[in-house]
Amino acid sequence: MPEGLSSLKRATRSWVRKAEGDIRAARQLAAAADPEKDAVAFHCQPAAEKYLKALLCDLGLHIPHIHELDDLLVVVLPHYPVLRSLRRFLVGLSRYAVENRYPGESAVGATGDMAPFHLTRCLCSSSCRFG
Repeated sequence: MPEGLSSLKRATRSWVRKAEGDIRAARQLAAAADPEKDAVAFHCQPAAEKYLKALLCDLGLHIPHIHELDDLLVVVLPHYPVLRSLRRFLVGLSRYAVENRYPGESAVGATGDMAPFHLTRCLCSSSCRFG
C-alpha cells in the first residue's frame, strides 16, 4: 500500500484507489505518441471528483451523489480552505467530462492543452493528504 494510504479509513482508501485508477488511465493516454487529448481530459474530471469525495469520506461527512466539482468543493472548503485557489480550475475541469462526448465537440483546445491532467495531478498530489 502506498505510503500515506495506510492511515486512512478503508472507505477513504477505496475512493483514493478509484481516483488513482483514473489518473493512471489519463497518464497512459497522455504518454502515447499521439495522445487522445479529449480522453485524457475526460479521465481527469472523475479523478478530481473522487479525490474530493475521498476528503469528505475521511472527514466522516455525507458524500453527495453529484458530479459537479464546484458543488463538491463548496462542501469540502470549510475543512480544506487551501483548495479555494483551485476553484476556477475545478469549474473548468467539469466541462471536460461533458463537452467532448459528442462528435464535433472537443474539450481540449486546438493547442492541445494538457492543463486538465496537470491540474488534477496538482489536486491529488499537493493539496490533499493522501501521500
